[in-house]
Amino acid sequence: VLLWEWLSGLTVPVVPAGSPAGVPTCVRLRPPEMTQAVISFRSGELEHWDLTTVKMLCRLNGLLLSVGVDPSLGKADPALRYTASPASSAYQLQINKICTHPTLPIVLSAHENGLVKLWDLSSGQLIDAILCHPEGASDIAVHPNLLSFCTSGHDRSCVKLWDLGKRTLLEELPIHQSKYAETCHSVRFHRTKPLLATAGADSVVHVLHGHG
Repeated sequence: VLLWEWLSGLTVPVVPAGSPAGVPTCVRLRPPEMTQAVISFRSGELEHWDLTTVKMLCRLNGLLLSVGVDPSLGKADPALRYTASPASSAYQLQINKICTHPTLPIVLSAHENGLVKLWDLSSGQLIDAILCHPEGASDIAVHPNLLSFCTSGHDRSCVKLWDLGKRTLLEELPIHQSKYAETCHSVRFHRTKPLLATAGADSVVHVLHGHG
């Protein structure tokens, strides 16, 4: 992971090659100061970094590779979504996207096994974990003004709206068609207008009014 100086083009390595966490998958700046960043990894871990000092503040331990137990939930998964063997299931541990809350010290992670996890950046502890999509969660977005968030996945109900406080499902939007076992790739709320945009594997972008 590199930190870029926009005008000069100079870079500073935030996470060096060969990090114990493995391959990074996503990075998000933490508002409002934008001097901290949260980085996700294929291993299911998160790291919270201070970009001013280029030092890691804490590691949020997500999924362990070698056991069939999710340590943050404290229970085994009968579907073996947390197990690294066979090799194909190792990708189930991967965090595909993360999203930082605009005002609260919360980060949400969308996992290949369909889980969405809510983490407290102040304590480094797990708040909750929700099985949002049976075929994997591909993206996540937090509403800029309301206590809600949106997830996308590769199942039929590819876009879902959730209550952030209660962690309950508000609405399902099956608006994209599947293609090559993928459905919806990305979701984003507009910062000021009541709009939600989605991008799918069917080469279609939807802009929905009244969902932002």
